[in-house]
Amino acid sequence: MKTSSLGREFLENHEGNPKTAYLDSGGVPTVGIGFTMRSPAVKAALARLGITKIVPGKTKLTAAQSDMIFTEVLEKEFEPIVDNGSPKNRVIKQNMFDAMISATYNLGPKFMTFRWIAPWRDSGNVGSSAAIWANNYNTVKGKKLDGLVRRRIEEANMFLKGIYAGTKGEGVLRDETSDTKPDPIVKEAQEILTKLGIPVEADGWMGPKTKKAILAYQ
Repeated sequence: MKTSSLGREFLENHEGNPKTAYLDSGGVPTVGIGFTMRSPAVKAALARLGITKIVPGKTKLTAAQSDMIFTEVLEKEFEPIVDNGSPKNRVIKQNMFDAMISATYNLGPKFMTFRWIAPWRDSGNVGSSAAIWANNYNTVKGKKLDGLVRRRIEEANMFLKGIYAGTKGEGVLRDETSDTKPDPIVKEAQEILTKLGIPVEADGWMGPKTKKAILAYQ
């Protein structure tokens, strides 16, 4: 199976797509759509661009390069991992495949061996698998992160219900025109931007001013 356009959009929304390298929450040099040198496919793609090391603040990609690497990494690394790790005795819908791609992209190949998969694999109990998924795998160095808590819940909902949160396919975008509640993750990012010398109101809405501030930081 291949990752759908909505699956790619969901993944990019969570990973972000900064064209200048930075350190992620775990202190790992990262660029583009969550690209790190831990991925063999990323290393190979970057090597063809003459990049042998991701240096925060210095390594840069164009939008076209980032999209090319994203496609290659999905096709060569993550889609085969999910295909091979999925239960052979169960029907795999597109939304289920996309959700597993997102989690594997974020957590690594071992996600397909975690205990969440057992109820679905052993008895077809998709609800139990989604519940385990939604309530675990959300910490970094022992600390629970709000962004990962939300991501696991949204992935589990995608897997179970086919809801692609925050994408055009869901029909709701997080911005000032939306009737959803302010996003605590956006508020946290706004506060960080202000501390970095790029002042923006910490209201929890991903509006034009916040997008402009993020671009200024990038």
